[in-house]
Amino acid sequence: MRREFAEQLAQWKHRRTVDGHFLDLQDASMFNQFKALPTDAMPFAYESNYNLQLALNMDWFSPFEHSYSVGCIYMSILNLPR
Repeated sequence: MRREFAEQLAQWKHRRTVDGHFLDLQDASMFNQFKALPTDAMPFAYESNYNLQLALNMDWFSPFEHSYSVGCIYMSILNLPR
């Protein structure tokens, strides 16, 4: 793993925020409060700089009536900066 990649995973914790404004996904309360287990003392994102929060995305469409469909499935790392 590249060192820059590991450093970027923790950058979101030190960025400036604006109260009352959601500028990025990391501003959402669920991103900062999610616990892997309800009994965990600390939210998952803060347990380690290397914990990944992922989003699974899927989209499908039929470009030509019903002859065939096209789709994609991809996973995004939510901890990385834009």
